[in-house]
Amino acid sequence: MRLYDLSIRHKLPLWGGGLILVTACLVAIPFLIETHDEVKRDMLFDSEALGLTLAGALNTSLIRQDFERAQEIVQAPFVAQQNNSYFQFEAILVVDMAGRVFASSLPDAYRSASDIRSYSSQFAKIWTRLAGNRRLTVFDDDGEKTLVAVPIHKDGLDLGNLIIVHTPDFYLDRFLEAALRAAVLTLIALGLLLPLSWYWGARMARPLTLLAGRMRTPEGGLPEPLPSNAYPYRDELGQLFNQFDRLTAELRDKERVRLAAMESEHLAALGRMTAGIAHEINNPLGGLLTAIDTLKRYGKHDPVADRVVPMLERGLKQIQETVSAMLVEVRTGKQRPLNRQDIEDVLTIVRQGTQKPGAQLVMNNGIAEEVPLPANLIRQILINLLLNACQAAGQGNVHTSITRSDSGIVIAVDNTGPAIPEAIRDRLFEPRVGANDDGHGLGLWVTRQIVEQLRGKISAESRDGLTRFTVALPLGEPA
Repeated sequence: MRLYDLSIRHKLPLWGGGLILVTACLVAIPFLIETHDEVKRDMLFDSEALGLTLAGALNTSLIRQDFERAQEIVQAPFVAQQNNSYFQFEAILVVDMAGRVFASSLPDAYRSASDIRSYSSQFAKIWTRLAGNRRLTVFDDDGEKTLVAVPIHKDGLDLGNLIIVHTPDFYLDRFLEAALRAAVLTLIALGLLLPLSWYWGARMARPLTLLAGRMRTPEGGLPEPLPSNAYPYRDELGQLFNQFDRLTAELRDKERVRLAAMESEHLAALGRMTAGIAHEINNPLGGLLTAIDTLKRYGKHDPVADRVVPMLERGLKQIQETVSAMLVEVRTGKQRPLNRQDIEDVLTIVRQGTQKPGAQLVMNNGIAEEVPLPANLIRQILINLLLNACQAAGQGNVHTSITRSDSGIVIAVDNTGPAIPEAIRDRLFEPRVGANDDGHGLGLWVTRQIVEQLRGKISAESRDGLTRFTVALPLGEPA
């Protein structure tokens, strides 16, 4: 992965930290170069000051040709050098006007009366420069040594020169200490700035990563709105967040309108289809009801017929009411009231048609007398819920309870088995959501239509091992 493809929550702190490091280097390198030159220059000036001091003490010795006194003077600085870890020199030479060594702090290396020009080309070069300049200090650091030559004179008379010999890196210890102090201060500053930069970068990137996370939605999905306190400021980023929330709200409104339009179109198509089905069903259904009425009036009566014919009549009327419920045009006020036998009929129909081996269907019928609710619609609610429960339970158990109170009735249908998938749990009562090979997916939708006409409420809850549908219906005039 390229650096530019990293997440901004990593990239922004890295760029901030890198910028601080580059800035520190750009500041430190020129500072170290300047410090190097300044330390070297100061050390050379210190060497010149020492030379001028020694030259003032040596002029009398040169006039008197006092070798021993001159030797003592050039040896004295080496005693002080032992207490100074910075200012170090290798040798101090006193040279007469002819270029011969008069006195030396290292007599074995620089012999008395020897020609200074014979030791190296650097000594020869500095002597040539001294010959043309008898009054000023001469510096030379272009060879193996660093030389500082100070003229010795008194009362306008040139007596010779004092040459201080240093190693080329005589100033290095002092420079390294200054560089170490600068490095320590730089590291302390970096130790403070880098965490602050990382925190600032992460803080600035957090709202952007949150925004990017909200925009990463599955194909066809809608982005989730941002938290209310995601970015409370009114700068450009805050304006971006406000626009994102506004666009998200508009998209969700449009999606709701689109889904509502699709559902409306679907329901319209379903209504046209059910209208045709109802027409085809109601014609033969009316004939069957007429035939049953004729049978009841003129047929032979026996115990079996007296028990079966009323059940057939109630069943056919149930079919007629189901068709009307699908058309959402049921006139509930003209139906007969619910009684205990209606509930028992439902139990008989469902048990004979759907119960599987090993399954148990249990009903607690709390209806003891007539209830002012349309019997056929309540039967339809029970049949739809029980059929769904038996199908979901398989060889498991289905338990139904119907309880009555002064305000209405409550129907609860429980079944064992797998939980309802979360993907359809919120859309259970929409048309064809629960369709499968054994059903058309209209049962729960029709049930909800009936419950809403009766001013009731229906709810579902499901977890592993148990699913429950609850219908609460108030007494009184239906919608």
